[in-house]
Amino acid sequence: VQPGEVAVIFNTLAGDLEEPPLQSGTHIVMPILQEATIYSVRQQEYTMSGRSNEGAQQGNDSIAARTSDGQDVLLDVTVIFNVSPTKAHVLHPRWGNNYLNGFVRPNVRSVVRDMVAETTAEELYSTGRQEMQETAEATLESLFDAEGLEITGFLIRQIDFSTEFSAAIEEKQTEEQRRQRAETEAARLLIEAQGR
Repeated sequence: VQPGEVAVIFNTLAGDLEEPPLQSGTHIVMPILQEATIYSVRQQEYTMSGRSNEGAQQGNDSIAARTSDGQDVLLDVTVIFNVSPTKAHVLHPRWGNNYLNGFVRPNVRSVVRDMVAETTAEELYSTGRQEMQETAEATLESLFDAEGLEITGFLIRQIDFSTEFSAAIEEKQTEEQRRQRAETEAARLLIEAQGR
C-alpha cells in the first residue's frame, strides 16, 4: 500500500470487511481468500461550476437555487475532502469507487439549495454568503463523516444573480449614493448660511 493510500480488505470466505483498513506499507494478503481495494486518502476537490473548462463535469454544472424571496441564483462551489484513513471500510460497501457521483455531488447540491432557500437574495449579495458557506460546511461535515469521508473545506466560488436583480441592486446603491451626496451638500449649505 503506497503512501497516501489505504487498502480495504474483503474476506471472501467470511463475506465481510476487515477493520480497520490497512495503512501504507507492506501487508500480506491471501489470494482468493482476501481481496484488496485501494483508496487514496489524499485531498480531493469536487467543483461544480458554470464555466465549461472548470469543474468535475463538462458544461454548465453550477447549482441552480431559489432564495427565500423568490430570486433565482446560480452558484459555483468547491468541496475539499478526503477518504478517512480509518473509515474507508465504511465507504467501501456503500459507495465503492462511485462516491463522487453517488454521494458527494448530490449531497452538496442538496445542502446548497437548502441553505439558499433560507436566505434572501440581498443577504446573499452582501453579508450572508460567508455565513451560508460556514453553515453548509458544518452540515456537510456530519453527512460526510457518516459515510467515511472527511471534509476539509467548502467554498462558494461565485454567485450569479438574474440580470434584473443585479440591475435593481445597482440602482439601489446609486440612489443611496445620491442621497448621501444630497445630505452632504445640504449640510455644507447650512454651515455656509450660519456663517453669513
